[in-house]
Amino acid sequence: MKTRAVGVFDGAPQVQNRAVQAPCMAWRIENASADEADIFIYDIIGDPWTGTTAADFVKDLHALGEIARLNLHVNSPGGYVNAGLAIYNALLQHPAQVTAFIESEASSAASFVVMAADKVVIARTAKMFVHDAQGIGIGNARDMASLAAMLDEESENIASIYAEKTGKPASEWRDAMQANDGIGSTYRGQAAVDVGLADEVGAGPSKTTRNEAPRALDVRPGFAPVAATTAAESTITLPDDFGASWREAAAYPKPKPSLEALLTKQAATAPLKGS
Repeated sequence: MKTRAVGVFDGAPQVQNRAVQAPCMAWRIENASADEADIFIYDIIGDPWTGTTAADFVKDLHALGEIARLNLHVNSPGGYVNAGLAIYNALLQHPAQVTAFIESEASSAASFVVMAADKVVIARTAKMFVHDAQGIGIGNARDMASLAAMLDEESENIASIYAEKTGKPASEWRDAMQANDGIGSTYRGQAAVDVGLADEVGAGPSKTTRNEAPRALDVRPGFAPVAATTAAESTITLPDDFGASWREAAAYPKPKPSLEALLTKQAATAPLKGS
């Protein structure tokens, strides 16, 4: 019996111990308001064990009903081509205004899923990775040739998605997908914007900026709010000899006191009690 190609995927190899790994929720959908929702894709696309399956994703997407805005949060290494295309087309056909936020990576299949968004925002430290479709097959030379032709057609189709988003020819994207000795191309932060895959770099406040801004503390109902204080106002001045006796007592090396010495010291310092 002849066996033909058994799989086509567009993601990085994943090492998993499925015998001991507990099932996880690879994505979730949250209704921020009546007309806005957030979707989180944080795992492998199309993996039936621990990833985001297209059937369940599309079912939950349609269950959102008529919403005006949809925020797509992505941190995915990619996955299976067909599952990615199903999610891509479902998002493309959804009536909501879709904004994709790449929060760590949108690689392989995830990189073309986010192309369905009306706007793509990438974090400064996040990345996008594009490469040719990959596959696994068993069979004779004709089967391998058939798999090679199928992978080439899938890669052309993926390149057309990048081309539609960026306005650059698909042939240019095939070159990028085959760059670095066939590994592909990585675009981090602003680089993704420069090639047209993303529309802007997310401009969130830095940790330094957040720490410099005074913030009022949350309080329980019925209690007056605590006013924010500056660094100068919250500074406590201590005497110069503060803790001197503790530092002297903790100085090393020092001899280990005998039990008799400890009892004598305790008796000398103990307060006198009335009879």
